Amino acid sequence: MDSRLIDDDLIPLSKSESLTSLKVEGEITGSFLSSFGGSNLRDLSIISEELQASTLASLGSTSLEYLSVTCKPSEISINELPRNIRRIVIFYDLPLDQKDRSWLKAAMEKNSVIYADVHPLSKIAEYL
Repeated sequence: MDSRLIDDDLIPLSKSESLTSLKVEGEITGSFLSSFGGSNLRDLSIISEELQASTLASLGSTSLEYLSVTCKPSEISINELPRNIRRIVIFYDLPLDQKDRSWLKAAMEKNSVIYADVHPLSKIAEYL
């Protein structure tokens, strides 16, 4: 928590066959998720006020089933969501606009088994 993470810091974690759940909180920089492509990671939570949706670009090559993030829904690339994703929980405080609602609909149309929902940041403790 509240630490600066870079790719080199997470390489040992990404190689662990027993790591299935990871919660990252604090300042997020770079494409630190790139090393998790072949890992057994199934549940990932990224809680950061500075989270840029582009940080999630490398998730498409993972086996994630559950993802929790703090960013604007429509900024997440639907095409780069993990193929095994079952649930995505987004914590976002501003009202959803039409782009966000269209994104939620498109995400569920692309993957009929995905459950996507959005909650205010104040509810984060209830879900994580």
